[in-house]
Amino acid sequence: MIDPPPVPVGHPERKAACQLATDYAVQLIEEEAHLVGWTRAEILIAICDSADARLSALTDGEAIVEADDTSG
Repeated sequence: MIDPPPVPVGHPERKAACQLATDYAVQLIEEEAHLVGWTRAEILIAICDSADARLSALTDGEAIVEADDTSG
């Protein structure tokens, strides 16, 4: 369902590749939740909140690679 990364950690295209790989899974969650009565806004806010909480819970041993820098 989710493809493995095509480039190594630190590669400038890794963030975009990850977004592309995970977008379909997010779409499936959104569609399933919407079909049972949640609004799309509620679903996407919940996904963002869950992702934020999971990011905050990363241990110090797990490196977060900043892929936002597109200047290089």
